[in-house]
Amino acid sequence: MFNSLQNAMSGITGPQGGNIRPVLAAAALELVSIVKTLKVVNWTENVDVQNAMRNRMDDYFFDVVRDQHGIALEPEQIDAIVDAVLKVARARMA
Repeated sequence: MFNSLQNAMSGITGPQGGNIRPVLAAAALELVSIVKTLKVVNWTENVDVQNAMRNRMDDYFFDVVRDQHGIALEPEQIDAIVDAVLKVARARMA
């Protein structure tokens, strides 16, 4: 999961060009936790559950990554990251 996040967030830097690896590691753990918390039987086929996961992940990126760590992401970047995470989760956590 960390590698998927790292690839999706390549080129993004923290405030003043800082290292975002610690933020990526924390984000990977939190995104996995979100999937584990919300998954149900056949969640990979349940659009409502996947949308709830997306919403929770979006909230995390805005509330924690942006507001607490100062890493501004464009909505398109967040969408790409969430899509990559859910793709990996569907393959590995179904």
